[in-house]
Amino acid sequence: MIFTPEDSGRLDAPVTYAACKGEKVVISGGSKLHFRWKAHGDGIMQAQTPAGLEIDQLFINGQRQHMARYPNYDPDATPYNGAAADAFSSERAAHWADPAGGYIHALHAHLWGGYHYRITGKTAAGEITYEGGWQNNRQMGLHDSRRFVENIFEELDAPGEWFHDEKAHILYYYPPEDVDIDSANLAAERGYRCPGLDQGGGAELELDRSYHPPSDGTTAGSSASGRTGGNGCHSLRSGGCSI
Repeated sequence: MIFTPEDSGRLDAPVTYAACKGEKVVISGGSKLHFRWKAHGDGIMQAQTPAGLEIDQLFINGQRQHMARYPNYDPDATPYNGAAADAFSSERAAHWADPAGGYIHALHAHLWGGYHYRITGKTAAGEITYEGGWQNNRQMGLHDSRRFVENIFEELDAPGEWFHDEKAHILYYYPPEDVDIDSANLAAERGYRCPGLDQGGGAELELDRSYHPPSDGTTAGSSASGRTGGNGCHSLRSGGCSI
């Protein structure tokens, strides 16, 4: 399904897309997945994935699952639904075979916003190396305890967690007891791309992990808040945004 500017109507006659009365509509940006699963061990299942598949989020029966993380997801914990001082300590990382591609999330040392990093590997001494942290203009370091890591295979130890090995093309998933993985509805989300947005210069705008809560009984599926990026864009205006 592709929406173009013409689908918005005119200024004097805007078009609104809404669910019929009493009906439920789901617009999903996710791609349905069909895999053959086999046991990996310790309650974890694994499936071969096609080359080139990238997964930011995994949905099982319409419910978002969690990247393998430490500390484990706790719906009642703040911040980040779980944080720990040793999130990426050398002691913790000692049992991570290849943490490259993992993510570090941490609050600012003085709680002025936060930082996000991509793990690049480990030093010979076992210290985690990473890049990023550009999200905050007051560079005063990470908070010493309000931090967590995700997308680490060895942290796949709780029901509802998953890890996608893009190099080996294998998806690992720890299904909860109430999920029949062989009959479950799987979907993956990797962001949204809006080609052909032309303000006279032939530009492309990418909305990565974008989210807009619809109204009138329509439910958003396979989406989340995140960043936006533009390539060769100009004369852009954002309005009605909640940041």
